[in-house]
Amino acid sequence: MTKIKIIFIFFIGISCCPALCQQLENTYINYNISNGLAGNTVYCTTQDKEGFMWFGTETGLSRFDGTHYKNFTVKDGLPDNEILKIFCDSKGRVWMAPFKKSICYYYKGFLHTQQNDTLLAKIHLKNNIYGFCEDIEGTVFFNQVKRLSALSPDGSLHNWDSINGNPVKFISKIAPNNNGGIHLIEGVDLYHFQKKFLLIERLCNSQAIYTVNRSGLSGTVAAVTNFVSGNTSILISGNKLTTIQNPVSKLVSYSIINDSLLFMNKNRWN
Repeated sequence: MTKIKIIFIFFIGISCCPALCQQLENTYINYNISNGLAGNTVYCTTQDKEGFMWFGTETGLSRFDGTHYKNFTVKDGLPDNEILKIFCDSKGRVWMAPFKKSICYYYKGFLHTQQNDTLLAKIHLKNNIYGFCEDIEGTVFFNQVKRLSALSPDGSLHNWDSINGNPVKFISKIAPNNNGGIHLIEGVDLYHFQKKFLLIERLCNSQAIYTVNRSGLSGTVAAVTNFVSGNTSILISGNKLTTIQNPVSKLVSYSIINDSLLFMNKNRWN
């Protein structure tokens, strides 16, 4: 693959100031369907273990090697062209949640679906999948509105429709815990789950998975993710992005260009 020091990818509309343009001169490329991307609307992205970038769009799935795109649609085996969620696990499987009520993953050149994979055939979805994550033991979790599910490394499937005896109302976020298990938000409650649900705290805003007083964030935390190393968390709130070193020791804040998605990728392409 092509060696890339830093790559900036902008989707949808870009609104930037002259100073920022000067700083980013000759360092960004605008990708759309005219130069290879599967669709102009990008819903989600991830990076796999080989360094490829993956993009879920409204009209297909794209894999990017730093120079060229390879696109996938229903003609290649996708359950649906519209890919809303995407996630790469520790085995290198790229999991996808299409707009159509289904689940699939790409692994070693093959698309696995509920029609051709015995593991996925066990999964019976009531609603669309809202998110994916993986714990340190290699269990892949995914959530629907009212259900948490887990696929263990041994291939067993577990579902939870209630939390401590109460029916699940709305799971909005799930995220891995570096010490084991996962965190999840159900309603306005933040739980740690590791074989059982432990209530951590009641949140004032159901969209915030963490509150870090020193972070400088203002408003809703709309997204929490990790770099490939797993030691750095990224929190996005409005037009501010904050990175947190785990354990919390260093906070670095950035500004986000309006309606744009920004990737900084240092020496990950090889």
